[in-house]
Amino acid sequence: MERRLAAILAADIVNYSRLMDEDEAAALSAIERLREELLEPEVYRWRGVVAKRLGDGWLTEFSSVSDAINCAVQIQKSMAEEPVDLRIGVHVGDIVHSNDDIYGTGVNLASRLEAICQAGFVVASGEAMRLAKGTLNEPFHESGSAMLKNIEDPVQIWSWPKPLSEFAFVGERGGAKPRIFVVPFQSRSDEARDLADAISDDLRTSFSRQSGVVLVTSRELADFLLEGTVRGRGDHWRISVQLTDLDSRSSVWSEWFDELGDDLFSLQDRCVSRVAGAVRVRLPQLLSQKTESQPMESMDVEQLLNRAMNHNFTPSLVSWEESRKALELVLERDAENWMAMTMLCFNRIATGRIFGWRGITQGDAGLAKHMIEQACRIKPADHVVRMVRGTYFLYVERDTHAARLELEESLRLNPIFYHSIDSLSQVELYDGNFEEAKQLADRALDCDSAYPYRHLYHRDAGYADLMLEDFSSALDHFQRADRAAPDLPWNLIGMAVSRLHCGDRDEARRTVASLMEAMPDFSLEQMESLPFQDRVHWNKISSALETLST
Repeated sequence: MERRLAAILAADIVNYSRLMDEDEAAALSAIERLREELLEPEVYRWRGVVAKRLGDGWLTEFSSVSDAINCAVQIQKSMAEEPVDLRIGVHVGDIVHSNDDIYGTGVNLASRLEAICQAGFVVASGEAMRLAKGTLNEPFHESGSAMLKNIEDPVQIWSWPKPLSEFAFVGERGGAKPRIFVVPFQSRSDEARDLADAISDDLRTSFSRQSGVVLVTSRELADFLLEGTVRGRGDHWRISVQLTDLDSRSSVWSEWFDELGDDLFSLQDRCVSRVAGAVRVRLPQLLSQKTESQPMESMDVEQLLNRAMNHNFTPSLVSWEESRKALELVLERDAENWMAMTMLCFNRIATGRIFGWRGITQGDAGLAKHMIEQACRIKPADHVVRMVRGTYFLYVERDTHAARLELEESLRLNPIFYHSIDSLSQVELYDGNFEEAKQLADRALDCDSAYPYRHLYHRDAGYADLMLEDFSSALDHFQRADRAAPDLPWNLIGMAVSRLHCGDRDEARRTVASLMEAMPDFSLEQMESLPFQDRVHWNKISSALETLST
């Protein structure tokens, strides 16, 4: 093990995951050109060495800090005509070489500087600039200071070609999006190794598409680590996963899945969907816990979004009202925040679908439409935006064709997003394609078993079974939904109709009585029908309710 003082240049391709999704061949070609013709030759020309390649990034080492900074500027100048952008951070500090890897404070701080950098910029620490004073070929600009993760004191920031207008990330004392690193999953056999590698790759792709988390390329930049193991014997597989909070060095979630079968692609999809969905739910909870005693008025935008998301994952009207307050405060501070617009639209249109029995009010419908159209204008290629827009078309405008287009686009952007899978099942249901609706609802139910709104997927599967006249299966789904979220009207309605068709009229009447007790103002005359395109299908439900109400 060798320890020495060195200047470290950390470089990273901006939006690499998106570029790979859009055109994998072009992205790989750009990386190869960077390696062979631009970045690495420039590093060697300035007497540096490539210490580590990170897939879409590099760590390079120089004995001279001025060489490192001048090299960084020259690399960015050479990138002007390239189809990809780089961000580069430079620091000087102790480094350690061990087992073909590189560690130390110099590496950590250079990587964190690169992470707060904007595309096309070079960011250097105040220490690096002090040592390079008078030897740089281009002027740098003071850009204030930043709190970086696990660094006790603020770090002075200098940048080229101009001052940074904002930092891409803020430190642990601010409200940055959580950063996650997926450790390659472990295995003990060749077949298990292939599955482990595939799950790791697909999880990285999934997290790169999630709006509320940042996928990073090294554990030094991460707030959370996701790691796991894959074991197999014959057609029996066990996948174990664990999420670790690096600040507290504690495991905050762990789970294992047992799977049977030789269709590894299907197994891989199910595992990735469950894990990505579980992490998506748990991160807002974990981050909200760290600020639970803090009043909303003192929170920054990201902290407010985390609190709103956490409230959304608590199935109660009171919690949803708190979420709405947090989102409105976000928009007061950032009128163009597309995520707050999307969440606020969903808050308006889904409250009745989940907790009530009436349709959306005209005022809420107008606000929801304005919010989701604005969000789609700002962020058209986000799968959550397109899912919510599809939900708006389905339940407010009752336009199944427009809803289908939006939900199919959401699934093109993120094929394992189970909210969109379930919503598409509802489009099939209301279009009269009951077998397709059932298949999609079953796929949605393959999500994380602890997901707080899984009861909705049981309910939606129940209505598909109801239309298929599989009343026993429908009743089972409605009962599961009711156990998870008692006395919600659409669950009780489904149970009552299913029990009637199963021949248990007395129990069906008791279920209607429970509905009237939970919702004293319930009225068949005022009830908004589900958006079936053929009224015959809605009449199967409404006529059964009329029979039970007389």
